[in-house]
Amino acid sequence: MMEANNLSAQRRHQIARHFSRAAHAYTSHDEIQQILGQRLMQYLSEPSGRIADIGCGPASLYQPLRALGDHYVGIDVATEMVAVARRKLQRTDTVLLADAESLPLQTACVDVCFANMSLQWCANLIQAITEMKRVLTPQGQAAFNLPLEGSFNELQQSWRQLDDMPHTQPFKSLNTVLSQIEQAGITGYHYAVIEHTQWFADLKSLMRSIKGVGANFVGRDNNPGLMTPRRFARLSENYEQYRTENGLPLTWQVGQFYFLSKIN
Repeated sequence: MMEANNLSAQRRHQIARHFSRAAHAYTSHDEIQQILGQRLMQYLSEPSGRIADIGCGPASLYQPLRALGDHYVGIDVATEMVAVARRKLQRTDTVLLADAESLPLQTACVDVCFANMSLQWCANLIQAITEMKRVLTPQGQAAFNLPLEGSFNELQQSWRQLDDMPHTQPFKSLNTVLSQIEQAGITGYHYAVIEHTQWFADLKSLMRSIKGVGANFVGRDNNPGLMTPRRFARLSENYEQYRTENGLPLTWQVGQFYFLSKIN
């Protein structure tokens, strides 16, 4: 158990460092997060009170979320994300440096838990959902989304023609996520799966977009080797089979999930 805890802590530290490096360029590449975040907000039913933005990043959704409530609390594990986010806030709001699996909030103190494309980085999704449930008020509501199995399929298939190593994060299946929601004690919830495709002129701009929002993090022990010009050219050639008149596609399969604390 101690070894597992150490590995989990090490992974959190790696993720925090990785996203800290992406903090200052994040909003230049967060088109997908903006689109999916706005769609996720549509699940919220007349929200008010205190809103917790879990995995808030540089608080890129601060303004629309703040308009829904009386007080905003951002939470992120990356030091630089927190620093950037704090510069955007009104004086009455706050951003905390913390992990989604251990929220630094009292029980039943939050009216809305909102997590936009952030919980996929949790080592223990069940614990993260349990924490949301814990901090919600009796009439509270939670909405979160995360990429599912099938995301980045074009990129994964292109890499597989070069080697068998993982080059993207592993994505959970819908059934796995639903099972983990139920294991967290959520007995009533709603969900939908949406597909969204981004289009790019070339592989370089596609990879830059992924890196810009930190989605290029891959937790692995083995080294895949350097991205040499020759290797990149081969990857680009493989990816070209997916080109259409719109450009090169990057497809996201995203699950959107919503529950009310009063149902449980």
